[in-house]
Amino acid sequence: MKDRTQPPIPENIQDYVDADRMAVIEKFEQYGWDLWFVRRPLFQDSIVVLKHQQTGATCIIDENAHVRHEHDLAIRP
Repeated sequence: MKDRTQPPIPENIQDYVDADRMAVIEKFEQYGWDLWFVRRPLFQDSIVVLKHQQTGATCIIDENAHVRHEHDLAIRP
């Protein structure tokens, strides 16, 4: 049986995250946020998830490069 797990951040991130969202990631990294993972559901837009280094807060960057601090994305601890 093949292992179907994917790394949290793909090596070919440009295939999943456009330039606008990459710009938001880079900006947020200046304020203590890290790219935590990129969720890649089949036949849907990818979901970029950031996590704050100190507070543990999470936010998502949607397909329009809007940051949403309040989201309904289920994240395992």
